[in-house]
Amino acid sequence: MKKFGRYVSHVLITLAKLHQSYPVFTELLEINTSWYLCSYIPHG
Repeated sequence: MKKFGRYVSHVLITLAKLHQSYPVFTELLEINTSWYLCSYIPHG
């Protein structure tokens, strides 16, 4: 679980760097990522 947290923080840092360069691209990516996570994680 700790490895997953490190992966998430790495992704967030990468997204933040991308966001400075390509705001529109990262907005689309964030929407896709959140949609993927919502469908991947079961809501109980």
